[in-house]
Amino acid sequence: MYKPVFFEGNSDEKSNVNMFDPNLYLLNITTITGDKINFLVTELVQFNVYFVCLTEIGVKSDVIETINIPNYKLASYYCRPSLKCGGVGIWARSDLNCDEIDIKHFCTEKDIELSAVSCKIDQKMYIIVNCYRSPSGNVSVFFENISNVLELIYKPNVTLMVCGDFNFDPTNNRNNFNTLSNIVSTYNLKPVVEWSTRITETSSTIIDQIFTNGVDHTTCVIDNYFSDHRTILYQFLAANEIEEQVTYFRSFSESNISNFENGLWSENWDPLYKINDLNEAFQYLYCTFMYHFQNNFPCRRHNSRGDSKKWVNDVIKKSSAELKDLFILSRSFQNLLPLYQRKKHEHRELVQKTKKKFFQDRITNTSNQVKEAWKVISEIGNKKVETTHLKIKNGSDIVEEPNLIASLFNDFFIQASLDLKHKINVAPLEFRVTHFNNNKTFFLKPYCEQELLNLLLVKLKNKRSSGPDEIPCFIIKRVWKYLINCLLLYENANLWL
Repeated sequence: MYKPVFFEGNSDEKSNVNMFDPNLYLLNITTITGDKINFLVTELVQFNVYFVCLTEIGVKSDVIETINIPNYKLASYYCRPSLKCGGVGIWARSDLNCDEIDIKHFCTEKDIELSAVSCKIDQKMYIIVNCYRSPSGNVSVFFENISNVLELIYKPNVTLMVCGDFNFDPTNNRNNFNTLSNIVSTYNLKPVVEWSTRITETSSTIIDQIFTNGVDHTTCVIDNYFSDHRTILYQFLAANEIEEQVTYFRSFSESNISNFENGLWSENWDPLYKINDLNEAFQYLYCTFMYHFQNNFPCRRHNSRGDSKKWVNDVIKKSSAELKDLFILSRSFQNLLPLYQRKKHEHRELVQKTKKKFFQDRITNTSNQVKEAWKVISEIGNKKVETTHLKIKNGSDIVEEPNLIASLFNDFFIQASLDLKHKINVAPLEFRVTHFNNNKTFFLKPYCEQELLNLLLVKLKNKRSSGPDEIPCFIIKRVWKYLINCLLLYENANLWL
């Protein structure tokens, strides 16, 4: 696990930072850009974060939906419709099933900007609210609306986390912070961040905060080099509750294929030729084939965490750590500021070149370059399939419910076929029997080896994708010479049934 350069957190965690595995990442990103997304990805790849909560994203709705954070999906957001800057967004890990909570009617530009999601993890329900309040916003409106939001979404048995940039510092803005604390405390929510989240030459404030009713949690604050706010990492799941993203795969390497061929070649197929029942013969052939298939291409468990960020290599991680060190040192030693700026420029170029080379190699080293290119474009552009909201008119009523629309269509076509049946006048049919004198019989010649081989090599495609049996077509084509006699026997036996 990556050890942050500058860490402030629970005392028991300071002695064992490597065991810290946060589930929530909170940051005021001060306008999200392409470079900041790349820098953000280099941070996220270090952790098993479930939710990424960003405040002051500074983009409009049409832009935020195109932002692609690999391995995450945009779960909820609010963008200012007219004013610049501001806005909030919650990105959830792609494998999580999250529901957006509609609280946008409580949002007012500058005064209170909110997004919220609910998610069930390990049979427990969690609600996350991300909030931003501008320093120039109306405080009274904020307090009133945050109270209404909590009243709407609060449930006693649900872990609730209200996080964001509230711009209330416990020291410099004690009255407003205490008012907010009193409001959330009525729902058993308590602040968990005790360390400065924004440090300047003249001030050190805790304006980013997480309020929660969770009991077992760990919080830390780390520096980053792409925002004037510090990052808050929050762990609300115990280590044994964390669900890993798991996928399963088979390795069709050349060595495995060679071992598979050797296994089929050395197999004794004599018992197959002695079986008279075709079903038994097929089962014997299939089970023998699958025995060698499973033995040489076992289904392996793979933790896919961070797979979509493979371009974040060790060189980028090292450069990122060095840049973070320089950022911290430049706060105390102003003469290092030009060095930090130069290093930041070099790091930006390194990220761009590495990412470009990664995707170029990915396209070049594939058998279907066009398909892979479109796949890369879709990933980078964060393309989504847009769903159309259907409406139909049923008499004088407008129907919008999808299930009801489907039922209306089904009923219409069922009734239409019945109506059509009654309209057709069926005339009585006359049958005539004609006898033909033909002594020839209907006879299918058995397959020869070349005919069956042509079917295998021509009809089967060279694709690595597989169906429910998990056997790719190209594997069959690779081992045809070891199976051709068995298949020939089975196919010809079918012709004689």
